Amino acid sequence: MRGHAINPSSTAEPLEKGSSLWHDAWLRLRKNHLALFGAATFAALVLICIGGWLFGQPYYDQNNYVGNAEPGTIGIRVVPDDRPYDFATIEMLDDEGIFTAAPESQALRAALLKGKTIRVGDKQYSRNLHILGTDKHGRDLFARLCWGGLISLGVGLAATAVALIIGVSYGAVAGFFGGKLDAFMMRVVDIMYSLPFTIFVILLMVLFGRHLVLLFAAIGAVEWLTMARIVRSQVMAVKHMEFIEAAQSLGFGRRRIIFRHILPNILGPIIVYITLTIPSVMLLEAFLGYLGLGVQPPISSLGVLIKDGSEVMEEYTWQLTCPAAVFSLMIFSLNFLGDGLRDALDVKTSKD
Repeated sequence: MRGHAINPSSTAEPLEKGSSLWHDAWLRLRKNHLALFGAATFAALVLICIGGWLFGQPYYDQNNYVGNAEPGTIGIRVVPDDRPYDFATIEMLDDEGIFTAAPESQALRAALLKGKTIRVGDKQYSRNLHILGTDKHGRDLFARLCWGGLISLGVGLAATAVALIIGVSYGAVAGFFGGKLDAFMMRVVDIMYSLPFTIFVILLMVLFGRHLVLLFAAIGAVEWLTMARIVRSQVMAVKHMEFIEAAQSLGFGRRRIIFRHILPNILGPIIVYITLTIPSVMLLEAFLGYLGLGVQPPISSLGVLIKDGSEVMEEYTWQLTCPAAVFSLMIFSLNFLGDGLRDALDVKTSKD
């Protein structure tokens, strides 16, 4: 009988699919419920702030008739033919006789209170529902809270980006070259560490003005020191590995080795530090805003809103508790996410 050929591949065991470091980190992060809660809470707050900014009331509109109003107060926006707009309350319109006892007039009044825009005579009326009340100038607190949250987050992201660019470049150069250059660069960092950071930022703001862009640069200019030290230590641990020596033997330039071979392999600690730096920067911005050195009116930030609320906290507690609660949730959620990323990206501390 003629024999049958045996296919070796039919008896071989299937190869196990490999897994990357980032995939393993994601699997570990998914098991950290506190980190996922922090990420979800932070994402929800950001979406609410963006939605309130895009579709809510303007944060700068003032209605002095409803200044320091309680949450749920209704203000009325009036658009005459000869002026851009004015503000009033439903009680003022009743006192002025805008709405009569006629059924048609009362139907218009009910439609206005439900949120519809109506027209009586040559004027147009629309409702402004102040969900969280108003400040002393009658500006909607929810709108200012959404805008202030975006400003505080923008300051945190921009200042962290400045610190990231300076700190990563500085630390990578110091760690890669080592020797006297490393010693000199680290002594500069030590000297800057001895300076009072907050006073340094305050001096910059006083000397060059309180502009939003300067606030980004000023905070970022003092937040890069820890990043430089972290990157330096990581670079020193990686630069003697085999793949770096192979790149050097192939004649690759130092810049290419640093930015294309070393830095991509130390992204884990950098990402973790970024998530922990953003809340730190937001705290510093809030402190500057509390001192009156932050963003200037009519622009608001969470620090400015907390400062304004603290001045009237005994009578109008919601003006302090609302921005303080949003600020606390943002800080806690970012810290939870940062702790989760640290555990997920560090294989040695992983429980798997």
